[in-house]
Amino acid sequence: MDNILYLGVEFILVAVLIIVVPFPAYFIAGYEKDLGNFSLAVETFVSPDSNMSGINMVGLRGHLGYKLFESDFLTLKLFAGEPIIAYNVTNSNIEFVLSPRIGANAELLKSFSITVFGNIITTRPYLSPGAGLFVVTHF
Repeated sequence: MDNILYLGVEFILVAVLIIVVPFPAYFIAGYEKDLGNFSLAVETFVSPDSNMSGINMVGLRGHLGYKLFESDFLTLKLFAGEPIIAYNVTNSNIEFVLSPRIGANAELLKSFSITVFGNIITTRPYLSPGAGLFVVTHF
């Protein structure tokens, strides 16, 4: 069983005219506890505002993962969850958000991680896609 620390950035994909542009959504520092095939993660995040000139939100979120495959070179996981508690800097409110998130994570050489995910937007019937890049440390 491993303890995992990771740092990175998650992007959401935004359509601009006919081009899809990755927009930095969260800068993340996270801790994941490996529990055999399952894992539990808690992350702190900072979300920039839309013009990248300041901070929109800071907070905590979490998810539950399931390990599909593991070798010395590659680990594949599925994850779901993401209840968020955050302080919204723009309007000075504390918010609790539950936009369910599902995704997959590929960890390469126990050092780098690539994540693809979709947030299920509950107010509208669609999936908001995104991706993340992380540096990972096992201890």
